Amino acid sequence: MFELKGKYLQSKYSVYIIEIINEEKSYYYIGQTGDSHYITARSPFRRLVGHMSDSKASTENQIYKYFASTLLEVRPESKSYSNNEKKIIEEFFIKCTIKMYSFPICEFDYSATIEEHKIKRKSVLEFEKQVINLFNQSALKIINMKIPKNINSQIKFVEEFNEIKKIFKITRL
Repeated sequence: MFELKGKYLQSKYSVYIIEIINEEKSYYYIGQTGDSHYITARSPFRRLVGHMSDSKASTENQIYKYFASTLLEVRPESKSYSNNEKKIIEEFFIKCTIKMYSFPICEFDYSATIEEHKIKRKSVLEFEKQVINLFNQSALKIINMKIPKNINSQIKFVEEFNEIKKIFKITRL
């Protein structure tokens, strides 16, 4: 059975956490919605689908690429994954449970101006950095390829931050 709550299909400015559980080990990816080039904040589910894409040329499939680089001897010169490589990665994911947590921060308005979009996106991006930092300083295995360095210590979304700490049993801060 696969069940998807409607909130994961709604366009909002959100921070999301994807947990990949394989046997007794968990891996975490933290992301955010809100595009840097277009006025859009695709739903968390659409972001999850993008992260799982097996297209080697994709720039949004960080989760797939992380496990590809972990499981395979990836040939940098190749433009796509071979069928055998895809099979190895698929066999890994078949043994996993994938959970997604979404923390909506701001409403998305389809008629927003670029300036309004940038303001909301900047807030969510800063919160994403704070959550990545929280996980990075914990004992949890974070798989984000980019770990931010300049993080604002002033938490703007305290309720969501505390909820994340509670869900993932992080006692820091």
